[in-house]
Amino acid sequence: MANAIAKIKNKFSMTPEKRKIFFNSNWQLMDKFLRLGINLIVSIWIARYLGPEQFGQYNFAISFVTIIAAVVPLGLANIIVKELVQDPDNKNEILGTVSTLRLCSGLIAFAITIALAFMIPGQDPMVRWSIVIIAANMLFQPLDVISQWFDSTVEAKYAVYAKGIAFAMTSVMKVLLIVFHSSLIWFAASYALELILGYLFLLFTQRKKISLTKWTFNWKLGKRLTNSSWPLIVAGISTIIYLKIDQVMLSYMINDTAVGIYAVAARLSEVWYVIPTVVAASYFPSMIKNKQLGPEVYNAELQKLYNLLFWFALCICIAVTLMAKPVISILYGQEYIESIGILVIHVWACLFIFMRAALNKWIISEGMYRFELISQVMGAVTKIIVNLILIPLFGGVGAAVGTVLAFIVSSYAFTFLFKETRVSGVMMSKTLISPVTAIIAKLKPGKAKLPANQE
Repeated sequence: MANAIAKIKNKFSMTPEKRKIFFNSNWQLMDKFLRLGINLIVSIWIARYLGPEQFGQYNFAISFVTIIAAVVPLGLANIIVKELVQDPDNKNEILGTVSTLRLCSGLIAFAITIALAFMIPGQDPMVRWSIVIIAANMLFQPLDVISQWFDSTVEAKYAVYAKGIAFAMTSVMKVLLIVFHSSLIWFAASYALELILGYLFLLFTQRKKISLTKWTFNWKLGKRLTNSSWPLIVAGISTIIYLKIDQVMLSYMINDTAVGIYAVAARLSEVWYVIPTVVAASYFPSMIKNKQLGPEVYNAELQKLYNLLFWFALCICIAVTLMAKPVISILYGQEYIESIGILVIHVWACLFIFMRAALNKWIISEGMYRFELISQVMGAVTKIIVNLILIPLFGGVGAAVGTVLAFIVSSYAFTFLFKETRVSGVMMSKTLISPVTAIIAKLKPGKAKLPANQE
């Protein structure tokens, strides 16, 4: 008995480093799940209030801006964390340099968005102005470097507090907009305001730890970071393209109603994507330190991360597939009944998206940024080609198939094309077949224990 207790205790004991990662992940996961619950209720209400056509226009505006805004972070999010972990004493120079670079990219992206919003033919004026309003958050994205500082110190709770307050305020605002029968443009304003307030609250509440007046710009550092990150910039844009291009293409190839129906399914599927992002982000500083302990420890811990994220995803895929019909029928109503078939397909992309989060961190840790670029471009090209073929034939269902195929290509299949990335491909293969191996292990007859009277 004592031995059994000791084994259990040893199994669940954590080093201080892992304990910090665990609680940091918990902070972020609690924040995300709280948001999921509230946001789900509010988004259902908005979808029912606006109806498929206007809800489609709302999501088209968000998707349009999101694609252009992908360039603003300059692919530096993970690189910043890596720099700050390795050189925390130089945080003011790192934060100042990156925020200045992002301010420049934000101004350029904002100007391009405004120009395109009024150049696109056939759009409703309300949609044009919604695009402009949502795009305003690009000007505040330089402040997101503060969140990345807390990621590097594994102290997510500070960002959770600030962004949580902004989320709560804008959630109440959205409910009031529905109650007072507001127009589409006000919902666009509430979407932009959540992001802007989140950045400002984080800056205000953490002004003692993070002082903008101490930030400095270093041209050499900026040049080195951008030279390293340009593949990640293209990769980031490619990622957003195959996450959001469906809704833009559906709008032009079908109609706004098709966008609204697809958006409901995509939202119920994509809402889970925060889990791997949070877990992998919290694990990343430890991954960098594990690398110094040798390849055996490093690879073993990476395999565990792949396994953890995959099993999370598999549980979600099964649950959503089984619950899709009652959830959409009851919560969204008959107007969105076509979303069921889209959701049942779309959600299975989670298997590869979850593992992709670990792959991303591994690529950054290894400094193999070009593979991030190659994989994401391959995914974007796959998505666009499949959409061009399947959307005219199957509408939103075709776009959902394109999403799954794009993530299979960009998150898994590409790893076998290159010697350097094949090791991760093998790890993911082991993870993908783990349900089969687990079943075989259960079915395989073990050593039968003899009855006591036959021993």
